[in-house]
Amino acid sequence: MFKPWVKYTLFGFATLLFLVNIIIIVHKDSNISRLQIIDQFVSANVVDIVESTEKPGVISTSSEEFIYVNESLGSIDSIFVEVGQEIQAGDALFNYTNLQIDSAKNELELKIEQVT
Repeated sequence: MFKPWVKYTLFGFATLLFLVNIIIIVHKDSNISRLQIIDQFVSANVVDIVESTEKPGVISTSSEEFIYVNESLGSIDSIFVEVGQEIQAGDALFNYTNLQIDSAKNELELKIEQVT
């Protein structure tokens, strides 16, 4: 499979690597520490690492998105934000009332009252 000179060369490099490591470990002035003294044991903690950076800024869209409301189905009752106002994730932007959902809710509430 391998030619004899390739086998001997690989064996020679492996032997040389082994001998160099032995010499480094045994040498008196080597920087390899042979003894570790532990003064205090510390238990490991499992935590989620969260890294964030807060910077002031303004986010603007590259395009405008329009909202179309079918007034026969519902309407926007109120808008809770102004242009340029700072908002956070989860802030309500507007209140939308759907007439079909409201009528279905009222019917179900009447049925619940009749049952109880």
